[in-house]
Amino acid sequence: MMDHGMHHHHGHGGLTVHGMLIVGEKTVYPSHLPMFTDPKHAIQAILEVNFTAESGNPRSVYANDRQRTGTKVYTFQPKRFVLSGLVSPDPEQPPPCRFFKGNVFQGHFERGGEPILEDVVVEVTNIVHFRELDIHSQGLPQLGYLLFGKGRELFLAHLITKPPDFDQVLSVRVVGHDFTDEQLGQGVLVAFPERANSIPERIRGESG
Repeated sequence: MMDHGMHHHHGHGGLTVHGMLIVGEKTVYPSHLPMFTDPKHAIQAILEVNFTAESGNPRSVYANDRQRTGTKVYTFQPKRFVLSGLVSPDPEQPPPCRFFKGNVFQGHFERGGEPILEDVVVEVTNIVHFRELDIHSQGLPQLGYLLFGKGRELFLAHLITKPPDFDQVLSVRVVGHDFTDEQLGQGVLVAFPERANSIPERIRGESG
């Protein structure tokens, strides 16, 4: 689990550094670390990606490091790019950009994390969730999460709406119901009507 205080590196102009939490081993999912105070960062985005490089297999390096060390938090520090460029305003047109490049860190790249891969090319194969955050939007009346993943490797991401709010991704096991990869690929909304949408009421579980 990672609770993020919505503070990370600012950029300038149309390009900026969009720090991301990375979860998943068999399938890699970067989750953008959002921030309400900067419109360029006021986006909740969960991506399904491939890691590629000119040589070697970066996805295996990342997965093996995760298994070997047992480290729970991995992050991605991309080169500056426009996150909103991953989606097209016209649904009938292909997105203008599905690739970006950066470094994979064991730990948080702004909090003493150690780089394990540099100049990795990220190819976005699926956008699980992409939402521009509006501080004037109506908040959730109850705690809500998005379930995503593949097979037995499943995660819950808290749905972010308006401040004050929190960013949280955790790994989960689902018992008693099977979801298809197609359903999980678009995220399945999970509501907890008995819980308020607040940090004290958040779900606690295994780390991502």
